[in-house]
Amino acid sequence: MKIFTKFIGVFTPALLFLSLFAHNAAAFEFVPPKDFVSKEALPIKDLNFIRTKQGFTYLISRDGRYVFQGSLIDVWNGRTLATVGELTRLKDRVNFKYLGISSQKMFTLSLGTGTADVFIFSDPNCGVCHKLLGKIKESSLIKNNFKVHAVITPLLHETSMAKSQSLSSMAQKDPDAAMDAFINNSVGDDGASDQPVPGIQYNLLVARALGIQNFPYIVNAGGRIHIGMPDDIHLFLLKN
Repeated sequence: MKIFTKFIGVFTPALLFLSLFAHNAAAFEFVPPKDFVSKEALPIKDLNFIRTKQGFTYLISRDGRYVFQGSLIDVWNGRTLATVGELTRLKDRVNFKYLGISSQKMFTLSLGTGTADVFIFSDPNCGVCHKLLGKIKESSLIKNNFKVHAVITPLLHETSMAKSQSLSSMAQKDPDAAMDAFINNSVGDDGASDQPVPGIQYNLLVARALGIQNFPYIVNAGGRIHIGMPDDIHLFLLKN
């Protein structure tokens, strides 16, 4: 965990992405700052994004005290935002492909045979995650249209890492049994490895950079984000 503390303590999540994942940062002409000499939190509660007819962009604090003039850049999607509409459309989205996040480096448990990839960041101690993936397992409609990846991310409890490592060991022998153990919350720490699992470490790095604190954290095939159990799982997975 030392690597996460080191990076998060120095970089903001956006800069962490650019330094570790992004391959196309030059596409929107953003150069991350380097050689930090100080970092201070600003006394700002809310910021408003304002675009004028003349084409100027401002970020203004709610009380009007602080005004920033320049470009508003969405690092998660590699876009310079020119309108409030773009900000609204992209605020609950993340582009894994743009950021260079590799599903091949993740440790995941998967359901479904569809071609559209869905990622659900899940902790072994998350009851809602168990319920959500159980519902997905029971839905032929979802499984036929999507490939759902449970990204095992041990953050909630001191036992989460050991359970995740046990799931990793189990998945090497029987991935379906590992998924069932996750859904049924029947995994223990008896199969935990003494060595870090690279896929789990990668999941943690991505989760920390995304600022994930609550589970399940769902990223559908269109990059849209939802935290918690959707009212209609299939409908959310279809959203663009």
